[in-house]
Amino acid sequence: MSNIEQGIRLVRQFTDELNHICKTEGGIQRDEARIWDILHGMNIDEWDNLISTLEAVAQDEASCLYPNDVTVLKQARHDFNKSLAQGKDFVGRPLVAKSGNKRTVWQVTMMMREVINRYSGVHVPNRPDSKPRKPPSRFGDLFDPAD
Repeated sequence: MSNIEQGIRLVRQFTDELNHICKTEGGIQRDEARIWDILHGMNIDEWDNLISTLEAVAQDEASCLYPNDVTVLKQARHDFNKSLAQGKDFVGRPLVAKSGNKRTVWQVTMMMREVINRYSGVHVPNRPDSKPRKPPSRFGDLFDPAD
């Protein structure tokens, strides 16, 4: 049984730490080792509390989640329950890749920061972006009148 109160504290502390990295260092690098250190340090109850808290936010304020956030959250719950049923650790200490959940764990962590920031009305951009962005299209330039 998850504990939402503990989950809220965990989500808030983790989100604050991730925001601190964004503010002081210009952004979260992909697969940053110190974030994985935190993720590896979480036990199964903490993961359940974290995911349950995000599910509660999704129910309380669905507008804070984009469609992809809902997909990531559902995948995290699915992978968590599957790991639990198999008697595995969700993160797969010491190597998350062995658990098969590496992508899900990273995505839910990054999604958590973004959702909680939207929920709290906080804007802390992650630069460099965690995803590579395409350069802006110059398609509109084709229709500008020539000088």
